[in-house]
Amino acid sequence: MNERRMINAPNESVSEAQPNGWMNAELFLKWMHLCVKYSNPTAENPVLLILDGQASHKDLDVIEFDRKNHIHMLSTPPHTTHKLQPLNRTFMKPFKSAYNDACASWIVIVSCRKNQ
Repeated sequence: MNERRMINAPNESVSEAQPNGWMNAELFLKWMHLCVKYSNPTAENPVLLILDGQASHKDLDVIEFDRKNHIHMLSTPPHTTHKLQPLNRTFMKPFKSAYNDACASWIVIVSCRKNQ
């Protein structure tokens, strides 16, 4: 992992990436463990994850883990328009904007430290 990704990251932050940039089942299962840790789903209060149809989300180990931990996954169909992708309209657009702002701030902070 590139340690620079974690500069000024909140405590307990995790950063992992695949060399090819894609999610795989092993990395997604690690992410699911973190999801359970921080959301604490129960039978009475389960978690609903709305995901794209990426293959790592359909791995048997992931599905079994989710069932045991009260996580319900809903996959949206591939190649649908933005009108059928609720996350694009309600979450991803503002998230992308906030993420880009945070990345720009991080770049300024790191570059200022290098110049000192």
